[in-house]
Amino acid sequence: MKDLFNTTIMPREAIKCYEYYPDGKKVRTFNSLAEVRKKHYSSIKGKHPIFDSRQYRDFPIFKILPNGNVLFKEVAGRDKAKYAYKLHNSDLLFLPNEQGQRLQMLNLQHEVIAEFASFRIAYKILKIPQATIWGSLQETSTPKNDFYFKYKEF
Repeated sequence: MKDLFNTTIMPREAIKCYEYYPDGKKVRTFNSLAEVRKKHYSSIKGKHPIFDSRQYRDFPIFKILPNGNVLFKEVAGRDKAKYAYKLHNSDLLFLPNEQGQRLQMLNLQHEVIAEFASFRIAYKILKIPQATIWGSLQETSTPKNDFYFKYKEF
């Protein structure tokens, strides 16, 4: 029978990380996540997850560092680094963990004027207060404006 108490535990292999400027130029290569923590997250003591589980479809996992640079777990190149920075700063994309429930904008004759992929995208495009949209969604009486919102029924 195998002795479970005297087995040696193999250390985990270090994960290399690559830092890029927002314009795509490579800054440096880190030999492990510990080096990244030491350089960019020195105020946080103990283990701290650097990469979150949110991912964009068909795109490598990345993290925007506190200094604005982009960190990848793999060699990304100039184009991917620029695109990652653009993805992170775009207001019109679904967030990776966002459940988009389609939103319709209707006129007073109940005709659909516009349709949006989510609440957040609607208020970003229309540049109207979130409270206006939210209030319209909650109201069951006559709309206060020339339009109102409702969730699309499937």
